[in-house]
Amino acid sequence: MDESVAGPRPMAGAKRTDDALRRAALVLVSLDDRQAAELLAKMSPKLVEAVTAAIENLHEIDPAEQADALREFYDRMGIGQPQSQGATQPGAFAEPRELPDDLREWPANMLRIAFEPAEADDWALALADSEHEQIRRVLKTLSMRDRRLLAEADGRRGPWRLDEPHEARQRIRARFVRSWTH
Repeated sequence: MDESVAGPRPMAGAKRTDDALRRAALVLVSLDDRQAAELLAKMSPKLVEAVTAAIENLHEIDPAEQADALREFYDRMGIGQPQSQGATQPGAFAEPRELPDDLREWPANMLRIAFEPAEADDWALALADSEHEQIRRVLKTLSMRDRRLLAEADGRRGPWRLDEPHEARQRIRARFVRSWTH
């Protein structure tokens, strides 16, 4: 067999596998913690490892791609997609305009989508006056790389005025809503 013909096939298969893993990762980060844990419990350890690596590699999430992955997941499961996926459902996808003013109350998937490495300093400041559990919840949603960036920004932060964390949260929300609508 000609190697030029045989060579691309494994790459095409690898690409399909990477795409499937990315879609699985998008679904898992869209579900609340309980639902994601239940789904992961049904996977083999090797698949859990692969999907976890795919989650770590989710850097920029296109909301349309995420919605498509969820739609496909619900179709394959033979269940209808929830009618309302607003901010009231934990971990559900919400429109940015519906998000609470305080980013510490956002669903996990929106925190993950909204975090921009270039904004790590604002994020560190936005969390500066937060309770430990609020910080832990936000960090849990981020990839290891983003957690590291946030920790580095926090190390650079220094003293802050009492109103600065609130202002930083407002800047993050405004930028996110603006980027979503454009």
